[in-house]
Amino acid sequence: EVGELRHWYDGEFVVPGTRSPGVATHDQKRVETPARAVRQGATKLVIGRQVTAPQQGTPVEALAALEHAIEGDAD
Repeated sequence: EVGELRHWYDGEFVVPGTRSPGVATHDQKRVETPARAVRQGATKLVIGRQVTAPQQGTPVEALAALEHAIEGDAD
């Protein structure tokens, strides 16, 4: 939806419910990958459990993997 709204509004877009591929969606009904959200125009991502309670590794490792996925544009 950010990509569509970007045509009419050139401000900040905060996108909740982002999850990297393979990460559990838990109670989220609609999710988008962080890389795709940024590519479509998100300026800020709301990322919680994926980093604060990772399925494996530490929160620092989870954040590093997330940053790598966004920079590498992984979907």
